[in-house]
Amino acid sequence: PESVDESTGYRYYSESQLPEADTIQALRTMGFGLSVIGEILNKYENEEEMEQFLMIKREELLCQAQETEQKLRLLDNTIQWLRKDGN
Repeated sequence: PESVDESTGYRYYSESQLPEADTIQALRTMGFGLSVIGEILNKYENEEEMEQFLMIKREELLCQAQETEQKLRLLDNTIQWLRKDGN
């Protein structure tokens, strides 16, 4: 940010910083942490490295999705079992 209000912590960005702020917001929405976002921004101009960051995150999210699917199946099966057996 261009400046930070000391009492509220509110960050103020200049108009020229808005594209980078949008990029940061998009990366946060994709699930990247701030430390990785800093790395990404340093290599943002290199398309190959940028794609590598995105592919790694994609694989990470796919693994999380698979784990979530397994947990949901276990929950659904347990709910069905409880409804059948009553215990």
